[in-house]
Amino acid sequence: MRLRRSRAPLIEYEMPLETDEATLIQTCADGDCVVTADQLKRWRQKGLLQRPRQVHMQGQRGSRSVYPEEAVEQAMLVDELLRNRRRSFDDALIELWRRGSWVDRGALLRALVRPLEQMGKAWSELLAEAHDDPNEAADLAVARFTLRDASSMTKLMVKRLGGPRSGARELRDVVWFFFLLAFDGEQEGVEDGPGTRLEHVVATATGSQRARQDRVLDGRPWLVEVISATGVVHELKRAGALDVPGMASRLSNASEAELDQARDDVLLFTDGLAAIAHGMEAMFGLDFAGLGSLVALASDSKEGFPFLIYTMLVLRHVLGEDPFEQIGEMVGENQERFAAIAAIEKAIPGMAAALQQDASGTERLPGQKREELRVRLEALFARDPELCRSSTEADETGEGQ
Repeated sequence: MRLRRSRAPLIEYEMPLETDEATLIQTCADGDCVVTADQLKRWRQKGLLQRPRQVHMQGQRGSRSVYPEEAVEQAMLVDELLRNRRRSFDDALIELWRRGSWVDRGALLRALVRPLEQMGKAWSELLAEAHDDPNEAADLAVARFTLRDASSMTKLMVKRLGGPRSGARELRDVVWFFFLLAFDGEQEGVEDGPGTRLEHVVATATGSQRARQDRVLDGRPWLVEVISATGVVHELKRAGALDVPGMASRLSNASEAELDQARDDVLLFTDGLAAIAHGMEAMFGLDFAGLGSLVALASDSKEGFPFLIYTMLVLRHVLGEDPFEQIGEMVGENQERFAAIAAIEKAIPGMAAALQQDASGTERLPGQKREELRVRLEALFARDPELCRSSTEADETGEGQ
């Protein structure tokens, strides 16, 4: 078994299939990870570490506790996660599960449900304060809405809507619309749908407007179908995506297989699609075709993981398996190539600007030639993704400079 600890050299061990507690602690120490028996007990109680089993030794009285061999690596990972003192036991549980590591399933479910229960409680309290008037509750929620400690997605929406001043004002209309639908309020005197101001604001904030306007290399818009942004929100409402009081209950009733599938779906978006979005932004500019939403979603995903799990449960129930399978195939075919493009842009700032020059980088090209160069570059990456990776590694190590 090969164990790696951050900030420590690689150490190799030949581990037995099971190990006792003293050996586990010593093996962790050899890997620059100091744990105690009390810590192991605490982690077991919280569902972070496998429980040992009792074995009777032939010819000896009594029994001893032995852990499965993977408990050593598990203990080292738990220690690493909890070194960040801002991370709670629930956070560590969810992160372990997100990475595909062992967790106690009962403890995991409680960790996922707890923040949704807190949201539901706050929701009910707000509605009670508004005397069960959904419109007044929506107004109260918007009045208390603040951009302090805003998420990456919220910051992106503000930027799309014009910046800190005008964007913040416009965003309040978007927030009000979501809250009103979630509280089952009435849109008194406010119309949505194609051609309305609310449709324009919601489409701009969510990025769907740019998805319809921006053109890819073949000249077609990224989002071909004419989809009403406010109409999509109404559909999500009908599917239960905005049912804040019922989120905890619905997630609690999901099977282990459904939860694992929802986790994989979240990772498909926050890892796979986000990598492609990074690459597209590197080639065509920030938030091209509204893809900044995927980048922001990936940035916010760890803090909002329970809510994303709930959202994926709803979407898979509404959409079925086919769309997720199609996205998975697309990610499998393109993720590596676009991740390489994004890595080159990060290693060599200004790559996007370089795409607007000729091959020697000395002469500014007209629009038609820029497009031809982009086509040639995309074809190059399609033929040889390894070339992109090699270029990035060379830049990071200083070779070829």
